[in-house]
Amino acid sequence: MPEFYSEDNQTNKSEDLISSEEIKPETTNPNEEIENMEVHHHAHDPAAPHHKKNWKNYFWEFLMLFLAVFCGFLAEYQLEHKIERDREIQYVRSLMNDLKTDTTNLSKNLKGYKQSHLRQDTAMELFPSLKNGFKQRFFKNYRGFTWFPDFIYTDATIQQLKNSGGFRLIRNQKVVDSIMSYDGVVKKALINEQQLVKKQDKTFELYVQIININSMAQQIKKGKSLKQLEDEGFEPLLVREEIALSQYANQLYFHSSISKVVARNMQEVKTKAERLLIFIQKEYDIE
Repeated sequence: MPEFYSEDNQTNKSEDLISSEEIKPETTNPNEEIENMEVHHHAHDPAAPHHKKNWKNYFWEFLMLFLAVFCGFLAEYQLEHKIERDREIQYVRSLMNDLKTDTTNLSKNLKGYKQSHLRQDTAMELFPSLKNGFKQRFFKNYRGFTWFPDFIYTDATIQQLKNSGGFRLIRNQKVVDSIMSYDGVVKKALINEQQLVKKQDKTFELYVQIININSMAQQIKKGKSLKQLEDEGFEPLLVREEIALSQYANQLYFHSSISKVVARNMQEVKTKAERLLIFIQKEYDIE
């Protein structure tokens, strides 16, 4: 049957054609797509092109590395320097406290020596009169020979500086020299103090040979005073030989002499400590 043309048929065919074109898949050339793709090279790819470094690049890299290491060294040096500076100040303050303790103790000791020497002088003056009987003033003043104010050296900081190598932290050499000078003066005084101990022991050894200690103690235990012993004419001596009495008098003299030497030594130590304390305060600007 012949197909008749109609407007409706024409429209249907057009719609069929459009529909076929819309659903037809788009085809592309694979080779063309590959050619249009941008190629990226990785930096570590040996085949990738790279810029060759010249000497300037190496120089700047070396300079930056050097500066980094140098700055680290400076920071570490400054930190170590600050730590040592802080330790130096700690040592100095501790030493100042030791010096203050020494001067305080020495002031008390020197007063004790002064009283002791007055008693020693009086006792030596009265000793010959014991041949005539008991003298209470002698025995009261004889106490000046039986004791002396012992000096305890506050040297904890100085010993620490010596044993731990801490003196290297004290950068002021004048301060170091002054500290060592002070330590030397103290050691000299302490050596003489040991000689005084020996003299004291010798004096007591002769005392028990010359003085009737036991009998006098028994009388005092019965309630008698020193004045009563003097009034009653108590015999204080065990021996009356001039040689023995003279030997004991000589011992009292030597004992008193070394005691006065030690006292002068202690006065020297006190003066040295006071000057060292002022010097350190001035050098380190510490109140």
